[in-house]
Amino acid sequence: MKIPESFTYNNIEIKCVKEFKLLGITIDYKLTFNTHISNVASSINSKLFSIKRIFYLSTSVKVQFFKTFILPYFDYCSTLSIYFSKAVIQRLCNKYFLCLNLLFKLDLSQFTNCNELNDYLQDKYNIPAFQHRLLQRLSIFSFKMLNFVSAPKILKEIIETKFQELKSQETNNADPLFVPENIRSLRNRNVIIYSQDAQSKFLINTFSYFSQTFLKCFKLDIFNLNYNQFFKEVATNINNICTSLINHFAKFNLVLKCFYLVKDKNLQTL
Repeated sequence: MKIPESFTYNNIEIKCVKEFKLLGITIDYKLTFNTHISNVASSINSKLFSIKRIFYLSTSVKVQFFKTFILPYFDYCSTLSIYFSKAVIQRLCNKYFLCLNLLFKLDLSQFTNCNELNDYLQDKYNIPAFQHRLLQRLSIFSFKMLNFVSAPKILKEIIETKFQELKSQETNNADPLFVPENIRSLRNRNVIIYSQDAQSKFLINTFSYFSQTFLKCFKLDIFNLNYNQFFKEVATNINNICTSLINHFAKFNLVLKCFYLVKDKNLQTL
């Protein structure tokens, strides 16, 4: 698709660009976020080069280094991951574990799944695995959308609507879309299914779809707790929730890439 050089809106000429930066996030015209992830990787690389200077320091200092100088790059606007492709999320995951590999010589080959890895990292370093950290951030975001008055109005209305719909289904223990099968209903259902299939590739990248599907990973009563209780419940059940997340969102089912004899030149790739 050819991008016009500019267009006019309300007698104001607006230039068109392929990408621009907004509040530290690089947004491209196709919403792939590839440039943004590359910029994040570049920023992290600059921190990774300083790791060589702290190899002789204690593990606790290395943990603090990771949490203070590297983890914020993964946390900043991490809720945008709901719009990322699986390839982009995998790139971030690879970079996350590359950092831990360089700091702690972490061998991912000894873990069969992300929950085992998370238990190990939490017990040894008090650091979550990549998917679990992302889940924590998305959980907090959803809790704030549902409970904070100051949450963005449009997003708040969407997630509140989805929450009430799921609560109603949970209460009635029935699928509200279910109707007795007859010739007319079958014909109408086929039309609906065709329409959903045609729009599915766009639908799954909307906040409406994400909020409804994400809430299914939880027992909904958890969102009625106060913030501290909510955070504690999520932390206690993080592995089970993460498994549910992966089952509902295939793009969060990531590969644990192993790193061997990583050299400085490898820091340039993600």
